[in-house]
Amino acid sequence: MRPDLIWTVDPQSKDPFSWFCYRSPEMVSELDFFLKLRVSRSRFIDIGANHGVYSLAFTFGRPGTKALALDPSPLAFPILQRNIQLNPECDITPLQIAAGSAPGDLRMKLNWHHLEVIADQTAAESEQVKIVPVRTVDSLCEELNFHPDLIKVDVEGHELACLQGMDKILRHQRTEFFLEIHPELIEPLGYRLDDITTYLRGLDYKFWSLGGEQRSASWINDQIHTFWLLCRPSN
Repeated sequence: MRPDLIWTVDPQSKDPFSWFCYRSPEMVSELDFFLKLRVSRSRFIDIGANHGVYSLAFTFGRPGTKALALDPSPLAFPILQRNIQLNPECDITPLQIAAGSAPGDLRMKLNWHHLEVIADQTAAESEQVKIVPVRTVDSLCEELNFHPDLIKVDVEGHELACLQGMDKILRHQRTEFFLEIHPELIEPLGYRLDDITTYLRGLDYKFWSLGGEQRSASWINDQIHTFWLLCRPSN
């Protein structure tokens, strides 16, 4: 992945991981930013872990660090487990669940190895539609006695519900998080970008680009393509 970051992975991860090495300048920059961000952190939650690139990057070569890797996908999760097994020095706990605002079930559709929430939550399970268990991040951390000092959220349009389910962590622990927002997937789910910014501003969080520029709520609300934010508490 990098000169000092060499993993053993399931062959199915070689191609998707290569995008973070050289194939996509944007994804190379994302991982470089994350590698700098992780330096002073020891407990990480990877929400939407897929094959586990961020969990591996956080824990590899860093004894004493721990990660929780959450992904509900029946295609991605076995590969995530395999990648963890192939790198036993990485302390990563995989969990095949989705993160949401309340416990229950969620209907999601497959897009490659990702799962995306669908608007029709009455749809029957099929080859493309999967019904997956949902937990709040707050309840999960309480159960596991896990206190994150960094969180990554990549949930394909399900951002608001995921954030609402970690309200205690954001409100009381003031945890910094790395958020990918998918504007094109939000509207079909019945909410808007400004619902995210209003919620986070209510918790006194501010927003930064991966290039270090502070972003206003109005700038965020005007975006139409997928983008990353670093969200930091004001105090």
